[in-house]
Amino acid sequence: MPGMRDLTATRNVIGFVRQAGMTQVQAQTVVIERTAPLTAEDEAYFVECVFKGYWGSKMRPYLDEDDWRELTALCDPASPAFCLRREDFHHIQTYTVVIGVASADAIPKL
Repeated sequence: MPGMRDLTATRNVIGFVRQAGMTQVQAQTVVIERTAPLTAEDEAYFVECVFKGYWGSKMRPYLDEDDWRELTALCDPASPAFCLRREDFHHIQTYTVVIGVASADAIPKL
């Protein structure tokens, strides 16, 4: 089973940028909030990118059989338990962009 270290690497983006030799490192986080009812585009995003692409089999090692079945039902548009069509659906998601300035000697020569 994967450990917490496997999940924390993406949290260290600022450290990776600094380790690459960049200075003036800045981070900007944007919050995206979605509530019911979702648009068809938002629903398609969740099903394809989040449920199938991100969670999918990647979540399996962390869940016991009952939790896996429940998650599968919540993420399946054909299931009566499909979470995206609940009236109380509310999702908060963040995206963080990290930028920095590379020194002239760190830029590859073409």
